[in-house]
Amino acid sequence: MRLAFLQDVPYGLDGRGASRSTWCLIEGLATQAHECLVVAPSLRLPSSGRWLQCPGTLLDPSAGVVEEPVLRTIGPASALIGSDAAKLAAAAALQIRDFDPEWVLVSSEYPQKMVLMQLAMEVCPDRTLYVAHATQQLPFGPRSFAASSAGTALVKDAAGIITVSRYLQEYVRRWTGLDARVLPFPVFGRPPYPAFGSFDTGAVAIINPCSYKGLSLYLALARALPEVPFLAVASWGTTPEDRTQLASLPNVTIMESTDDIDRVYEQTKVLLVPSLWDEAFGYVVVEAMLRGIPVIASDIGGIPEAKLGVDYLLPVAPITLYENRVDSQRNPVPVVPAQDLRPWLHALQRLLGDRGHYEKISAQSKYEARAFADRVRIETWTEYLGSLPRRQGTKRAEAAAKVVDHSSGDLSPDKRALLAARLTRPSREVTAK
Repeated sequence: MRLAFLQDVPYGLDGRGASRSTWCLIEGLATQAHECLVVAPSLRLPSSGRWLQCPGTLLDPSAGVVEEPVLRTIGPASALIGSDAAKLAAAAALQIRDFDPEWVLVSSEYPQKMVLMQLAMEVCPDRTLYVAHATQQLPFGPRSFAASSAGTALVKDAAGIITVSRYLQEYVRRWTGLDARVLPFPVFGRPPYPAFGSFDTGAVAIINPCSYKGLSLYLALARALPEVPFLAVASWGTTPEDRTQLASLPNVTIMESTDDIDRVYEQTKVLLVPSLWDEAFGYVVVEAMLRGIPVIASDIGGIPEAKLGVDYLLPVAPITLYENRVDSQRNPVPVVPAQDLRPWLHALQRLLGDRGHYEKISAQSKYEARAFADRVRIETWTEYLGSLPRRQGTKRAEAAAKVVDHSSGDLSPDKRALLAARLTRPSREVTAK
């Protein structure tokens, strides 16, 4: 099977759930000899100043910004990358047309743009599937950062919608009237999983401490338990101001995000997931539980699904409002409501102070998470994609004309004509003898 993946977050293990999900899925597809094409923006690693697409694959370190699209082979897939959205879209149109995928999967994008979704619907309208990773990036519903009627229309016209949780499935149904298929991404690796949960060692950890992820609760717990070691793993949402608050507490250690997640879990006694916005699922919850680490998490969004019926799910006052500005990480600044610390402090103190209870939750966590991870298979994806009927799409010439109009305004007339000719050229399926 040939599959194309279009996303507006970098392809690789950069700390974002959507990035990691796609990378893990493609790695799994490679084991079954499927061909993949990835279209994604560039990723700069601030710590090294290097450009990275995938572990072990470096772009030209001297390049300040990858303005022109670059196609690189990265093991099981080819990745088309660049930082200029219009140029990337125009180049992607040619690559997708030549690659001729059975399906094009577009990850949820910033709703005010939807550039890649528009591209896919113009080139392969009968073969485009929309993948919803987060309510905030959907173009519809009350949790959207920027609802868009045009973006909603694009999603409704897709051949299908994939979500990562039942919560997100219901959100899509409620605000579009459409059914979506729940397909968890295979991000958990293969057993055996390390056993890290220990009552005697480790810290109380949080991954990606920031306003969205409940930093206020985490800081309050660290202040209330000054004798307990806490670990904060900085990631995409952590601002310099967040780091200053964390560094002000002597019992908090700040760790940088890492591709090797076990470097985090081997230091973790209890994982806190006190998110204040509606997480679509919460893969870190299952990851920690697989390793026997008890997780205390918010009863919000898709997190209850990730907890798999194991204690603890605790109430929070969710974020519902945002200021009209972005922070230093270019994320909308939320208005964080006051939180009730008491249930969180009680749960954490019980886990830290009662060995029998800790070991019971640890064992339950490992058992339920292992059963869930065993059900998350690459075959579920390929079986679903193989079962989908092709819809009758628009005429190839009409779709090509739209791509030329929308994606190549800065091309010369000769190049525009070449682009249109390549887009309307018969596919490999038609010309094969």
